[in-house]
Amino acid sequence: MATLLFTPDAGDLPHNLTSLSEHCRHVLPSYAIPIFVRIKYDVLDMTSTIKQTKICLKREGFDPNVTQDLLFYYCRTERVYKQLNIDGYRKILDKSITF
Repeated sequence: MATLLFTPDAGDLPHNLTSLSEHCRHVLPSYAIPIFVRIKYDVLDMTSTIKQTKICLKREGFDPNVTQDLLFYYCRTERVYKQLNIDGYRKILDKSITF
């Protein structure tokens, strides 16, 4: 999972996700493309040594019931990021959506 920090002036989110998926396809091997992307609009929590605290992010995972952040998953057949909602989360858990 990749977490991206967006500012309010970051522009159009769908356009940015399309650009992200195209960029990843061109510079990364297929196995390295992030399956899940989390979009945060506020600051990431930092430690006293200026490192990101990832414990909370790991605990929340990609469950839309737990986090208020926008979550997306990479659809390999369409080669785009799609928004992850509760229905999509259930389909991933019961393996209707595979990666």
